[in-house]
Amino acid sequence: MLLQLLSTIGTLTAKIRSEPDSMTHALEAFTLRPVDLTRPNWAASTHKSRCTVFAKDERAARRIASNQFRIAVASTMGKPIPTSPWLNEDDVYCVIASVPGGISADLEGIVVIPD
Repeated sequence: MLLQLLSTIGTLTAKIRSEPDSMTHALEAFTLRPVDLTRPNWAASTHKSRCTVFAKDERAARRIASNQFRIAVASTMGKPIPTSPWLNEDDVYCVIASVPGGISADLEGIVVIPD
């Protein structure tokens, strides 16, 4: 009985400690959508359609998408080397998606690609 009680108190303590962390690291769901797939930077991405990223801010969402979809690109003499379009506002729109309820801190860094 005492062991069960201590186990319960320990669980509650762990939950109480973890709640402020998730509150201070509030996440948003960001929808990122390509602007123009004919732009050269899209050669540097394996994914070329919209996605949703769970992150602390837009910059983090773009960085997560960039890391998720990056691909090496060969340089061509006389042409600029394509860079990740996900980091560039001219290549990708980024808006905060509406999500009912709070977003768990466990979702940070998750990228969702719609079917």
